[in-house]
Amino acid sequence: MMERMERKLDEHKSVFGRQNNQMKVKQERFDFLTSVLSTKNRPKTDQKQSNESDCRPKSKSKPKLTSVLIVGF
Repeated sequence: MMERMERKLDEHKSVFGRQNNQMKVKQERFDFLTSVLSTKNRPKTDQKQSNESDCRPKSKSKPKLTSVLIVGF
């Protein structure tokens, strides 16, 4: 009986440990994305540096938006 309860407790600990690790990973991703976004919105004084590191082709025309219709039956 006690062994079964200890086993259940170990299972719960492992589940909560995994959930805790997933939350840490999500927090790290969030921190990374916020740091990337904050570097994208720099003042114009840093414009030269950001242009050199930006490899995307500069296009004068606006990107075309395509709409997708998904119909479920």
